[in-house]
Amino acid sequence: MTTAALQPQTTTSQPALGDLIALVSGVLILIAYLILPLRSDGGATGFAFIDSGTTFPALTLIVGVSAIVAAIVNITSLREQAARWYFAGLGVVGLVFLFDNALRGKPGLALGGWLAMLGCVLMLIQVILPRPGYVAHARPSDVVFALIRVLVATLWFTQLLWKLPWNNFGCAAGALTPAAGTSGLCDWIGKEIAQPRYGLYKDFLTNVISPNLSWMAFLIVGGEAFICVSLMFGVLTRLGGLAGFLMGINLFIGLTAVANEWDWTYLMLPLLNLAFLVIGGRYFGIDGLLYQRLSTPNSSGLAKLIARFVS
Repeated sequence: MTTAALQPQTTTSQPALGDLIALVSGVLILIAYLILPLRSDGGATGFAFIDSGTTFPALTLIVGVSAIVAAIVNITSLREQAARWYFAGLGVVGLVFLFDNALRGKPGLALGGWLAMLGCVLMLIQVILPRPGYVAHARPSDVVFALIRVLVATLWFTQLLWKLPWNNFGCAAGALTPAAGTSGLCDWIGKEIAQPRYGLYKDFLTNVISPNLSWMAFLIVGGEAFICVSLMFGVLTRLGGLAGFLMGINLFIGLTAVANEWDWTYLMLPLLNLAFLVIGGRYFGIDGLLYQRLSTPNSSGLAKLIARFVS
């Protein structure tokens, strides 16, 4: 993809109906999660429900947020026809929650769940609508990589849910003391210490991380939160991909010697994140919008440098 493909080349100032529908769809999903019960087995809102350790409800939420971001970016800057396929892909991914819930025989969806599913269906419907005056530069691979970016962002999001600061980082009540067999972050660091791949890494955990975990836990969670937001919004995506790659390498070193852990899990994770160091978030993320704003002929040297980073 050339950088010219990211320059404004539209012939209309009117946003396409399909983009507006995608925007409304994302808002519907977000409202459903904010204020309504998601499933009929309880009155918990969607935001409370996703903290239960389930993956697909969290994925549907990220789909909604990503749809809002992409719709705004496409309306204001990109005007890319292939956005229809990106939104349709988001709709399919979001509907996985419904099918998984039904096939596993779980309690049915409540009002919030059905409203979220309606948002996903609307994202499928918009694919048939024309986008007059829009450009056609994105390749199928751009759409696929953008969808993969959303999935990887969801992975990092779900890993945040069980180690949030207000839940004591997932550790047992009291001081943050790593020990295998406890819970949350303390448990996993304890397992890394108990079953190290490298002695030097064990020494690092024992002498540096463990005695300072009360404040270093914020760095760990903050780093994962940055990766999640970067990939979800497609903003500073190359930096988010680099951070995800480094975090993935750290997990590979720390966890591949732990019993019942699969080496390839922690090899594929850094490689997936490394892809976005190369690809960036130009389709369909905020980086595409930033590039257009920062790469004008009158931009400063610093702005043009940042533009190269987000291209």
